[in-house]
Amino acid sequence: MNSDKPVALVTGAATGIGRSAALALARNGYDVVINFSRSEEAAKTTAQDAEAAGAQPLAYAASKAAVANLTKTLANALGPEIRVNAVAPGWIEGDWMKRTLGENYEGLMARRARYTPLKRCCTPEDVAETMLSLIVSNRFVTGEIIIDGGFSSTT
Repeated sequence: MNSDKPVALVTGAATGIGRSAALALARNGYDVVINFSRSEEAAKTTAQDAEAAGAQPLAYAASKAAVANLTKTLANALGPEIRVNAVAPGWIEGDWMKRTLGENYEGLMARRARYTPLKRCCTPEDVAETMLSLIVSNRFVTGEIIIDGGFSSTT
């Protein structure tokens, strides 16, 4: 990786929202570490697309849970020039959640929204916006995990 460019590690970056986030970062001047657990071929494709967008990518297999659990530890251990934050959005609107919840999707998502302070569920765009905000606009934030639109704080 080029030491002149900032680097972002995106967990689950082989597919879905993680892939979109990794490519958005690549288009915005970041080299990206594409973390994956099972989707090696998809990770290679994402890496090729990130490279085409101007990044120097690195595909790396590791558990997403391990990376999330290390967020606070890494923030303290890596020093002030490296910030470590995580986004754990909870239930996200879209096809994956529809497949997961099946015929209960609409009802369960509506119920989840009622108990969330913002009265809605997370969208893929919310995740990307939060990630980019943490990276670009919040230079004093490190060791934080942004969680589920406040759902867990109200339940």
